[in-house]
Amino acid sequence: MLDFAEFERALAFRQPKLRLRQTGEILVAKGEFVLSDGASLEGRLDAFDIEMLVATSYPEVEPLVREVGGRIPYHPDWHMYANGRCCTCIWEEWCATSADTSFKAFCEGPLRNFFLSQHVFEKTGEWPFGERAHGAAGYLQAAANFLGLDEDDTHADRYLQAVAAQSLKGHWDCPCGSGRRLRDCHYAHFVSLRERVDRNQAIHLLTRLLELRRQERVNFRKPPR
Repeated sequence: MLDFAEFERALAFRQPKLRLRQTGEILVAKGEFVLSDGASLEGRLDAFDIEMLVATSYPEVEPLVREVGGRIPYHPDWHMYANGRCCTCIWEEWCATSADTSFKAFCEGPLRNFFLSQHVFEKTGEWPFGERAHGAAGYLQAAANFLGLDEDDTHADRYLQAVAAQSLKGHWDCPCGSGRRLRDCHYAHFVSLRERVDRNQAIHLLTRLLELRRQERVNFRKPPR
């Protein structure tokens, strides 16, 4: 859980131009997000106008960050959603692979790196931290990393479904793609995987992956204008 005091500690010193408030169970930061070089405000690199909504149930719920100055195109090539929401990271993957998932760690990690990437891309045309494929393909890569698989593993979605399921069924086809029944193949491996991977995060990641695939199918079928 995240209270206002911790929210303020994470932002007030490094980001004095953000206005902070709480509305019910939502913590709000709005204003200028200063991108600086180092631990102090000296060496200011850039600034972006943002609005950030953070649920007090953080980190169960991903912070919603928007760039509201109209500077970054609302397009997947800039890691932005059509509604202006910033894709700072794939949340379930970050939570599963980070040693520190505190709100401060989010601010100093995914949030800062997102705007640093935008700053560098504007100047050089290159993303400083590399980038994944857009859309469902990128989420499939994230799912593989989330599960400890190679990022190019084409069966990552099947693994994710096995982790997200209410229970394992031995008569299922094994997600590894062998064509054998799960009970005769990797049943013990998936029991172990389910013990170490957060099922709720797996459900969220799978839901998002399937939704992106659905959207891409719909867009593919739309006739060109």
